[in-house]
Amino acid sequence: MKKRIIGVLIVIAGLMFAVTAQAANIVKSTPCGESASCTLDSDGVLTVTGTGEVKLPCAR
Repeated sequence: MKKRIIGVLIVIAGLMFAVTAQAANIVKSTPCGESASCTLDSDGVLTVTGTGEVKLPCAR
């Protein structure tokens, strides 16, 4: 019985965490080269994708 209660509490805690966890929002996305693009999210993370030369500055 005690294991079952602990199991239920763990599941409830996991569900609460899953509901409150959110991904960062995209603040700006812009091309930064012929085949590259830059994306800045609300957490301040700059992601560069694509191939080729990247022209700076990205995502002003």
